[in-house]
Amino acid sequence: MKKVQFLFITILLGSITQIYAQKESVLIGKWNVEFVGEDDSAIIEFKNEGGNIIGYMMEYTDNTGEKFKDNSKVHTSVLFDGKKGKSKYTLEWEGEAYETNLKFELANPDIIMASYSYYGFKSKEIWRRIR
Repeated sequence: MKKVQFLFITILLGSITQIYAQKESVLIGKWNVEFVGEDDSAIIEFKNEGGNIIGYMMEYTDNTGEKFKDNSKVHTSVLFDGKKGKSKYTLEWEGEAYETNLKFELANPDIIMASYSYYGFKSKEIWRRIR
């Protein structure tokens, strides 16, 4: 009987781990970020680092079209349930770094709608998966 219980618990834990990995895998990868109402854009990449999802800004394109390579950590404390998520989002404005709470929702496997506010300014982003 103990072997059956152990086998059941092992299968259950394996299934839960697989479900979490499937949810997480939707977010992992590169995304083109459109800042709604702005002329600039970015490329971010989400990675699994030691069981934590971390988002990096890989490239930023300003409103003149000039591209800047980057590798700064911009999304930490990422929580994602496969449909909705949130993160601590670090953004830079006029040379100053600000941390805010960002919420996002998966519109489909290739599009995420994100929103945040800082100092009373509300912003939206559309993330499109880069294949």
